[in-house]
Amino acid sequence: SFTSTIMGQQSLLALICMVVVLAIVHDVANGMTCYDCTDVIDGPNNGVPYDPDCGRYDYDGNTHTYNGDTCLTAVYDNGDVTRMLYGYGGSIEDGDCSYWEGHKSCYCKTEYCNTQSYCEQCEQ
Repeated sequence: SFTSTIMGQQSLLALICMVVVLAIVHDVANGMTCYDCTDVIDGPNNGVPYDPDCGRYDYDGNTHTYNGDTCLTAVYDNGDVTRMLYGYGGSIEDGDCSYWEGHKSCYCKTEYCNTQSYCEQCEQ
């Protein structure tokens, strides 16, 4: 009947909505939260929000939660700083460093860990 078809569609819609909500909750619950900012004015920001306070040693502003396990801090030769979730951290260990032309990056593996650091352990 028409009524049972409508009821069935409403039930299916409710089930789909519940699955979507559970997927979002699962991602947030199993994700990593990192500080997410850059004070780099010129250059690509890779979707990281600009915040002029990002370079503060004790930064505690913007955050991002995502299904990952590594946070990153990048310190540029000119003093600029980028803090973000690093989504490719599989083989990276807590405290590891990488060196690039114009900046160094350090990685950490706990919630909100990419603050109170200018990658001092990475000094060459």
